[in-house]
Amino acid sequence: MKLAGIVILLAVSCCFGQELGDFRPATSNVLDSQYPRVDSNSRVQIRFKAPDATRVKLNFWSGPKVDMEKQADGFWTVTTPPMAPGLHYYTIIVDGAEVSDPGSTAYFGGSKWASAVEVPEAGADYYLPQDVPHG
Repeated sequence: MKLAGIVILLAVSCCFGQELGDFRPATSNVLDSQYPRVDSNSRVQIRFKAPDATRVKLNFWSGPKVDMEKQADGFWTVTTPPMAPGLHYYTIIVDGAEVSDPGSTAYFGGSKWASAVEVPEAGADYYLPQDVPHG
């Protein structure tokens, strides 16, 4: 009985480290890039490699700057609260230097290059390719 309890306790403790959600790569990513990711609740996950950085911030043009958290593998990560559907421009600030995310398609606007992430509207498919009658 004790052994079963220990096994259950170990199994439950392993689950706490997993990120909840059904995150998928954003449609605005460059080919085969896994980040940024968006889930069905319109939250965005961004991951950026900067192993020697001391401070990394995410700067969405439509919201405040958010500190990213450094991981043991040298990547910095953040998960946003739910965001409004649409294309959200952002940059990443690494130790004071503003840069684009290499996982995102780059856009030029506001006199600088920026990244963007597409947060889809739930249930909307009018921008997706569809098979329609011709002729």
